[in-house]
Amino acid sequence: MRQAMVLDIREIEKYYSISEDGMVYSHIRKRWLRPQVNNYGYVHYCLTFGVPRVMWVFAHTLVALKYIGAPPTERHEIDHLDENKQNNHYSNLVWRTHAENILESYRRGRRGHWLGRNKPSPSLETMLLMANAKKKPVVYVKDGVEIPFGSIGEASAGLGTYRKAVYRAIKDGVELKGGILYFIKDIAPTGV
Repeated sequence: MRQAMVLDIREIEKYYSISEDGMVYSHIRKRWLRPQVNNYGYVHYCLTFGVPRVMWVFAHTLVALKYIGAPPTERHEIDHLDENKQNNHYSNLVWRTHAENILESYRRGRRGHWLGRNKPSPSLETMLLMANAKKKPVVYVKDGVEIPFGSIGEASAGLGTYRKAVYRAIKDGVELKGGILYFIKDIAPTGV
């Protein structure tokens, strides 16, 4: 759930004033709160009153909730129109879905990190480690006889079927070629 859906701006405004450009004044402490900038360059504040628990809240979220209104759906997030993460004026903010936000950033000239470059290939050792980590031992039970396999791939080869069919049989708990399959870490299905 997005941060904006958790916050009640009316409750927050009982304790804080939020300016058009994202500055926050505390009525309790009688001073402006010091803005902090996170590792991604977004301005945020630590709010202690008017929120469910002490939490860091983005300035752009507070400004959007006060001056633009609630997000249309819980899937909406804030987009900075000028791409300046520290410009939190309400005229620079708009609600968008994440997909719309990404598409708009590419329209404005964003380039992907790997665009025009070759990704370095992982080493052979790393590839083997990744492949072995994916292998989960499987057991095929038919007529009370258990046949162990080292992985879904081995089970599909041994049973003469596709990997996807083996995976679906395990996931959905349905029979495959008259028997039941399960991962060894799982508990064996009863009634077989």
